[in-house]
Amino acid sequence: MKRSEEYRQSQIEFVTGLKGSTFWEVEKLTLFFYISTLFSRSLTQVLFGHHYPKGKTRRISLFIVEFLSFVLPNILILAFSDYFLIIASAIFLLVVLFHFLKGPIFCSFKKPAKHNEKFILFIGSFRGALLLCTAISILAVDFHFFPRKFAKTEEYGISHMDVGVGTFVMSNALVSQPVREYVSNMFSNPHQNDERRLQTKNTQKKKTTKSTPKNQKKKNNTKSQNQNKKKNKKKYEKVYPKQQQQQQKKRGIKNVLNIFLKSLKGSSPILIIGLLRLYLTKSVNYQEHVSEYGAHWNFFVSLAFLSLFYSLISQIITPKYSGLFGFILLAIYQTLLSKFGLTEWIMSDQRRNLFEANKEGACSLIGYLALFLIGSNLGYLILKNVRSKQKSWKAFILKLVVADILLFICTALSHTYIQKSSRKMVNCTYCLFVLSNNILSIICFSLIDSFTVTPQHQLQSSFTKNQLPMFLFANLLTGLINIFFETLHIKNLLSVIILAIYMLLLTSSAQILKNLNINLKFW
Repeated sequence: MKRSEEYRQSQIEFVTGLKGSTFWEVEKLTLFFYISTLFSRSLTQVLFGHHYPKGKTRRISLFIVEFLSFVLPNILILAFSDYFLIIASAIFLLVVLFHFLKGPIFCSFKKPAKHNEKFILFIGSFRGALLLCTAISILAVDFHFFPRKFAKTEEYGISHMDVGVGTFVMSNALVSQPVREYVSNMFSNPHQNDERRLQTKNTQKKKTTKSTPKNQKKKNNTKSQNQNKKKNKKKYEKVYPKQQQQQQKKRGIKNVLNIFLKSLKGSSPILIIGLLRLYLTKSVNYQEHVSEYGAHWNFFVSLAFLSLFYSLISQIITPKYSGLFGFILLAIYQTLLSKFGLTEWIMSDQRRNLFEANKEGACSLIGYLALFLIGSNLGYLILKNVRSKQKSWKAFILKLVVADILLFICTALSHTYIQKSSRKMVNCTYCLFVLSNNILSIICFSLIDSFTVTPQHQLQSSFTKNQLPMFLFANLLTGLINIFFETLHIKNLLSVIILAIYMLLLTSSAQILKNLNINLKFW
C-alpha cells in the first residue's frame, strides 16, 4: 500500500530540523524508568508475594499487573511530560506506602543476584526495560502527542531517542559473548588452579632440598636429552628456515580467515534484515530521513558491521583492556572531526558515489565501535565483581558513582569546548553522555536489586531473552501501523489507545515465548 507523495513529505518534515532538549530533560525521563520499575515490582510483591504465581490464570493476572504498572505509565509520561515531578512523586509515595502498610519492600544491602554464572539479573532488568521503552518510543514518535524535544535530533543536540540508540549498542556490549567467555575462563576450574599452586609449591620445596646421587643421574640424563632436542631444532631451523616461516604464515592467514568467516556468518542475518528493510521502505514509498544514516544505510546495517568488526577486534584485544582502546579510538575520531574537516564533509550535501551516499552511517560506525569497546570493558568489570567472593560490591558501586560524576563533568566540558553532542556523527560528547547515562542506569537497577526484596520483573526478563527478535518485531509492527494508518491525522486519545494495543501485542508475544522456553536465534 503506497502513500501519496504529499503525505510522505509531511512525515519527513515532521521529523526534520529537530534540536532535542537538554541533558537534564533526558536524565529526568530516564529516572522515570527506575521509579516505574520499582513501583511495578513492589505492586507485584503486594499482590502475589515473593514467589511467582503458578497456573495460567495467575500468570495472566501477573502479566496484566506488570503491563498496567510499568508499560502504561511509561506511555502516559510521554503525553504528560510537563507533569513529570507530580507523577513521579506520586508513584514513589505509593511504593513507600506499600512498604509500611503491606509488608517490607526495602531491606538492608545485599549483593545482586545471578541467574547463572554468565548472566546477572539486574543487567537483564536494565536491558529489558530499555527495550520496552525503545519499543514505545519508535511508534510514539509518529504521533502528535509525542513531544518533539524527545525525538531524534537532525544535526546537533541531545534527546531521549538519541540516547536510546547509543544505549541499545551499550546494552549488547555488556553481555557480549567475548565478555562472558573471558570472565567464565577467569573463574573456571578453581579446584584445578588450587592443585596447580600446591604442585608448584612442592616442586619449589624439592629444589631447595639436597639431591641424592640417583636424582643427579636422572637430572643429567634429562639435561642431555634436552640439549639433543635443541640441537635437532637448530639443525632443522638452519636447513629449513624458509619452509617454517611459510608454514607459520599460512597458519596465521588460515586463522584470520576462519575468524573472519565466523564473524561474517554471525553478522550476516542482521545485514540481510537491514537490506530487506531498505527494499521494503523503497517499495511502499515509506518516509526516509536520508541525513540520518545515508541513502541506503540504516541502524540494522550499523549493528551488522559493528558485530563483524568487534568479533575480529576481540581476537586481539580482550574485554579487560577494550575500554582503553575504545577511549583511544574515540579521541582519534574526535580529532578527525574537529581538526581535519570530517565534520564539514559529513554535514555537507555531497553524495557523488556510494560511500558518500552513506557517509553518515559509515562514519558514525567508528563512534559506535568505540562505545561497544568501552561497554564490553564495563560488562567485564560488572561480571567480575559480582562473581568475585573477595571484592566488595559496595566499593564497586561507589567507584561507578565517581566514574559517572566524572563522565558527566567531561560531557559538559566537551559540549562547551570541543563539539556539541551529535548522534548523527556519534561524536565524543554524545558518547560520553551515553556512557554517563548508562552507568547511572546500571547503578539504579543494581540498587533496586540490592535494597529491595521485590521479585524480578517478568516482562523485562521476557524481552531480555529474545531482545533482537522483539526489536525486529517492534520495527515491523511500527512499519505496518504507519502503512495502514495516517498517524499524523490521528487524535491524541486514539493515538495512546493504538500505542497501548501495539505494546500489548508485543509484550504478550515476548511473554508467550518465555513461557514456552523458546529462544529465537538467527544463527
